Amino acid sequence: METREVMQITPEQLDALIDQARRERWTALVLLGPKYQATSSDVVPASAPIHRLTTFTSGLGERVACLTDLTSLDLTSNSIGDAGARAIAERLSGLTSLDLTSNSIGEAGARAIAERLSGLTSLDLSHNSIGEAGARAIAERLSGLTSLNLSHNSIGEAGARAIAERLSGL
Repeated sequence: METREVMQITPEQLDALIDQARRERWTALVLLGPKYQATSSDVVPASAPIHRLTTFTSGLGERVACLTDLTSLDLTSNSIGDAGARAIAERLSGLTSLDLTSNSIGEAGARAIAERLSGLTSLDLSHNSIGEAGARAIAERLSGLTSLNLSHNSIGEAGARAIAERLSGL
């Protein structure tokens, strides 16, 4: 497995990074949170530079939502919450891959993603709090998913059943 360099980014450097990504029309962005810890199962697009914030940054979801050329976004461990998930869902309609692991996202954030990002083929919302209703929204709206991780979300039996019944491409 190839080891890739992780570039540390301070909150002060974030605006310059976002400006660069917008100018150069990046299609993939990996911006990990300060408490992120790598695992052997982590997969990121080969072309995406990997950045890691040195501290939590308020309004991160809203700030990256201007990067409308993105097709792949990974904001693992950034605590963007429902507001950040909603901003991403409303503005980044071209996303096909979204990883928002450990981001304090609840049912409202999951619903926003399900309602607005119909082109997703890969979604990771593990370690959030989307619950049964969030899982049902995803099952009802994101029929094109081929990869889905909702572990550690308390989706319950009904949420799991909805996923199993409606998302046959998984």
